[in-house]
Amino acid sequence: MASTTTTSRRAICARSTSRRRRRSRLHALLSFKAADDAPEGFENHRAASVRLLDDAVRAYKDALSQPAELQCADTFLKNRAFDRLQAAFGITPGTLNHTRWEIIVKTAQTSKTPTAELLSVCVFGAETLKYTMSTVTLGTPASMLRRASTTWFSVLSHGALVSDALDSLVR
Repeated sequence: MASTTTTSRRAICARSTSRRRRRSRLHALLSFKAADDAPEGFENHRAASVRLLDDAVRAYKDALSQPAELQCADTFLKNRAFDRLQAAFGITPGTLNHTRWEIIVKTAQTSKTPTAELLSVCVFGAETLKYTMSTVTLGTPASMLRRASTTWFSVLSHGALVSDALDSLVR
């Protein structure tokens, strides 16, 4: 029973953090649009995005502070059928997502603490996005907004793959 509860908590945490990332991304994109052509709402969207990123960082750090949960997640990752998941997710060899996936799989299979390593990358990614949002202001050139959007895409793509790898409900 404890294993089912732990697995359920891990899945809930992964989905909850994933929802925060999606909402934060929405606010980021709305703030990029406002910075580009419609200043009304810019600061509200940027602040909401940073606030949601702060929430995600806190959730990741909370997960990192639970050694028993991390150990259970490590065991789960080491026994995960990553090849089957890759096919289920449609991750195509030769793509950037495939490269990310291979890094996640290698970390899961060879690291002594894969969950902590993967979550630490997510913390770093969220902190990077907070910095990115601090550099976007009204009147930011379109080329810089594209770079900021690319940063969001890269970090969120990696984070989504980590969430999928940790979510026991994904088979």
